[in-house]
Amino acid sequence: MAKHARTSTGSKSRGREGHHGRRAGSAAFMRLLGQHLPTPAEQVGKVALSAHLSVDILLRGRGGEGEVRQLVYAINLSLILCEMGYGVEQLAVILAAQTALGAAGALMCDAGQWKLALNASTAVFQAIEIHEQQIELASEHDLARADLELKSRATNGHVTQIHAR
Repeated sequence: MAKHARTSTGSKSRGREGHHGRRAGSAAFMRLLGQHLPTPAEQVGKVALSAHLSVDILLRGRGGEGEVRQLVYAINLSLILCEMGYGVEQLAVILAAQTALGAAGALMCDAGQWKLALNASTAVFQAIEIHEQQIELASEHDLARADLELKSRATNGHVTQIHAR
């Protein structure tokens, strides 16, 4: 009888500790896992599609400031992702695309016509391809960190920006 009571008490005690320990351990594990999960395919597809569509629309001369801003965001984010280790070997391509898009954006603002010239589009296309690969590889946690860093840099004027006049 004493053995049964001790087993019962021991089970309850272990059960409670195990239950709470598992819950706390599960929450910590899920937070850790969330930091390393790849971006959901649907989200990756939307980001990549919007960047590709923006280039296409601007090449046709039917774009607006929104398409330019989409490309600026994607390329600036790619720069930060390079700095975080995602495609660091592609940094020169991203910097060239920033320069090309910045110059093209200034011309678009001056002309009042939102059209991407073919010479700028090559660098931008390459950067968008790199961007697509980066967002497929980066975890949601790293993408969120990169987005916060981009917002911080934008606030301080440390990224490529296009301003309509």
